[in-house]
Amino acid sequence: MNQKQTQNPAPNPACRKRAYRIPQACEAYGFKRSMLYDLMAQGKLRYSQVNGIRLITEDALDELLASNEKSHRENGETQQ
Repeated sequence: MNQKQTQNPAPNPACRKRAYRIPQACEAYGFKRSMLYDLMAQGKLRYSQVNGIRLITEDALDELLASNEKSHRENGETQQ
């Protein structure tokens, strides 16, 4: 049987993922699920809820990382 292999075209930057469900955000950013829920409950991570589904924007995740990096610098901690 001869199967035709298809190649996926290069992703269109205009179609990039801008919002993640919880499991997708965990996979993309390396967070644990419980940590994201804790951060949302504390008001440290912005999210939207659509039809009962929590969505976290890429901007909200990037802001979380940037604020954490800033607080480490202010405390005199160094990155390794």
